[in-house]
Amino acid sequence: MSIEAQYFWLQPDEVAEARALWRNCVDTQIFGIISELAQATNYSIDDLTGPARCHDLSRARMLGYSICRNRGYSLPQIARAFNRDHTTIMHGLRVHEAEK
Repeated sequence: MSIEAQYFWLQPDEVAEARALWRNCVDTQIFGIISELAQATNYSIDDLTGPARCHDLSRARMLGYSICRNRGYSLPQIARAFNRDHTTIMHGLRVHEAEK
């Protein structure tokens, strides 16, 4: 199955851009998770993977970390996808779990 078929909601040029952004990511399925999280939370992919630290955005990211972790991704894989350090992912997972 081609990446275009997997991410039917993206335009072909967006798929090419996504490939470039996540070329170092071990599993491109994480991109689909981030894309759907962006749609669900009304944040852009750039917001979710960028440096901003506002409260609501941070909580959305932590939800993304949790979803990825529950699907079996390693901390380094999640960290690369969100442009973070693996220790940031560990902290976000702890905070997200404590808030449940």
